Amino acid sequence: MALVVVGVGTWAWTRDDGGSACSVLREDGRIRTVLGSAYRDDLDCAALGEKLKDSATGSGEGAHSVEQARAMRDIISATGDTLKSDGLALDSALRMPLAEILADYTPDTHEILRRLDFDYEKHLSDGEPWEDDSGVRVTVPNDTLVRVIRAISQDPAAYAVIRIAEGRHAAGKLVAIPARADDLKINLAACGNARTLGSLDGIAADTTAGLSKEKRTRWENQVIEALSAQASSSGIPPYKTDPVGHVTGTWAGKLHVGEVKHFSVTFRAQAVEYVNTWARYRTVEPALLENLAVECRKSATNMYVETLRTLEKK
Repeated sequence: MALVVVGVGTWAWTRDDGGSACSVLREDGRIRTVLGSAYRDDLDCAALGEKLKDSATGSGEGAHSVEQARAMRDIISATGDTLKSDGLALDSALRMPLAEILADYTPDTHEILRRLDFDYEKHLSDGEPWEDDSGVRVTVPNDTLVRVIRAISQDPAAYAVIRIAEGRHAAGKLVAIPARADDLKINLAACGNARTLGSLDGIAADTTAGLSKEKRTRWENQVIEALSAQASSSGIPPYKTDPVGHVTGTWAGKLHVGEVKHFSVTFRAQAVEYVNTWARYRTVEPALLENLAVECRKSATNMYVETLRTLEKK
């Protein structure tokens, strides 16, 4: 397998044997069912990706029908099986549509990567979507999701789409903490964020591990550029009017291409930086804030290592 750069900012992996996950996925029975009448056996990868996205995504993050959630489940499961069993690389034209699907299901992927929500473990047994107070929920095995995100992440822009969506969701978990929440609830939200972000850190590390220094730097810079654009496009909003945007923008505003000397260190501190920003506008005891920093770093590191171990088995 060899890395080639196609044009500016477009990344692709090629196989010496010319294998294609796209052709295998197109013939998968689950994919045929998801597409229904939109299925054609001559769909190219770009068209397949867009039709899959149309089948699974809803009107906004977290708003899905049961049918759409089933489509997401089958798309990610079929992709994971293809990557694992057939040993094929994910075609470049599929990476961004799959990233956009996962970004649309961030409330679910957050919990799957975090691995602390019993409902997401329980529903793996029947594989069916379910409904709670927030809407329709869906789950897939953690190792399947990690493997698919890893394949998507060959394109740094696609990885950034997932990272940005997760960052906003993580910030939302913090700002939603009730004013009188006890320390345990605060810890669960803050360190739960660290676990999910730590898993994404592990995926980034695995993605760039085999690259030359030049190619690794290029990948990292494209991710940094995408994330920093959150803050530079319209400035950092006040916490009072947009607390989520303020928390995400304060961290992203510190990211500048060429100035992030240690990508892994900077990104693994994201959850702690979020907590520090959030705490400026809440009444948080210094001792608790110090403890959160320690526990969040530990949580992020644990999931970083666990994710790398999962990917060793791919």
